Amino acid sequence: MGWERIGLAVAIVAFAAIYARTVGFPYVWDDVEAIAENPILEGPLLEGLFATQHDHLDPALRKLSGLKPAHDSYRPLLYLSYRGDVALFGMSPRAMHLHNVILGIACILAFYFVAIEWLATRAAVLPATVIFALHPLQVESVAYVSARGDLLAALFALMSVVCAFRFARGIEGNARRGPQYLWFIASTVSFVASLLCKEAYVGLPLAFAGVALARGIHGRRAIIGAWLAAAFVYLLVRFMVGGVAGGGIGASALVALPGVFLRYLQIALLPFDLSTERLYDPAYVVPGWVAVLTIGLGIVATRGRRWSHAAGVFASGLWWMLVLLGPSVIVVLLMGIVADRYAYLPLAGFAITVSSLLATVVQKQSRLRAPLGAALAVWAAMCLTITVIQVGVWKDNSALYSHAVVATPQSSMAHYRLGYAYAQERQWERALPLFARAVELDSSNVRALNNLGVAYLNAQKYEEAADFFERALAESGQMHFRAWYNLGVATINMGDEGAACEHVARALQINPNYEAAAAFREANCR
Repeated sequence: MGWERIGLAVAIVAFAAIYARTVGFPYVWDDVEAIAENPILEGPLLEGLFATQHDHLDPALRKLSGLKPAHDSYRPLLYLSYRGDVALFGMSPRAMHLHNVILGIACILAFYFVAIEWLATRAAVLPATVIFALHPLQVESVAYVSARGDLLAALFALMSVVCAFRFARGIEGNARRGPQYLWFIASTVSFVASLLCKEAYVGLPLAFAGVALARGIHGRRAIIGAWLAAAFVYLLVRFMVGGVAGGGIGASALVALPGVFLRYLQIALLPFDLSTERLYDPAYVVPGWVAVLTIGLGIVATRGRRWSHAAGVFASGLWWMLVLLGPSVIVVLLMGIVADRYAYLPLAGFAITVSSLLATVVQKQSRLRAPLGAALAVWAAMCLTITVIQVGVWKDNSALYSHAVVATPQSSMAHYRLGYAYAQERQWERALPLFARAVELDSSNVRALNNLGVAYLNAQKYEEAADFFERALAESGQMHFRAWYNLGVATINMGDEGAACEHVARALQINPNYEAAAAFREANCR
């Protein structure tokens, strides 16, 4: 145990050293809108506590007709986390990033205590913890301030599992009823706290059921029952606040889940295509079902043999990963993106599976110790190198979006985001071909259509600009107020002042607070 604790300390120091440079990074991607320019973080506290997640992200647009989301999220503890940073340090990105690094270290420690109880052999605890701590798939959740919900939700979920193990140990050892049930209460409260940070791990009761079955945990029915009741109450509140996703997305997510699971398993083993814009590929659905059924049959085939106990732990790790990915599959289908941050806590199951499998094989087949050790060292060195490189990708928007274009060249949004970064720097000659490529890849990309029109405006090609603004309006159901305003600018430059004023009036009808349109009307439409 002494060497194990030393190894844990080394892993935490390595994690801190790798992610320390993120403290100097600026806000990137959605951080600007969700945090730096979000008035709700400095507004009335109670208003923020009762606001939904979309309210936090864009308090102006939520009021516009036609733009209300089909469903929403309620994350008051995540809001309090950001609000506390702002109250203490203002809008400093340094404080926000440092907070994320500290949360990452806390999650590593919590996982370490979970692994002690979960794994069948103590020799696998440290390797599992190192995999969880330093795997490249974790970079997005730590380096991206807006992904803090995954860190907080994971921390409270791991704490709830630790408390559940302590409760079970008390039952097994016939501990006093009072202290024993304090662990039970703490476990349930921690699970609720996880949901109030982000609902991603609402499947934790089912994930823990697999762990409890594999490890023969006492009192598991009471724990799982309490968690299920808490999840039911939370979901009622969430649906009352944010509504329910329509269109049968839940059923589609269940069908797609094994394919998404297989995709993340592939990424975890070979993390070469990390990207903020990794596209969802439905071709994984059938192989995913085949893989899940094959693994299940393999686990059943080992029952009663010398591998049965190890197979149970192996299966519980994969089950944990599969179940906890479930809610995120809904977002994957809606957004079309297989984001790294969705795998933050599911990766704990991968770490358990890999470490337990290696420890068992080495124990049962000692002649494989050297080749397996060498293979693991090569894989670990590869992952560590990718982690270090990937952290640097988040140093600014230009680096982040350039990487996304290289890693996912078929992503329309990757090209759009890089083009937008250039447009903000007034580098229109570099932005225009990226917007054009984004539209070529996805002709329904409204933001790319609108900004391609803006690029043509700046090139004084007004007819081409007007054409793309009209296409953007058609794709948005005539509700994109910026496209209406931009169409007005293009039209007045083509000499039709009356039509231009009508277009700008339409923009103000949709968003009466649009200052650019109001200034245009004041100057040109008296």
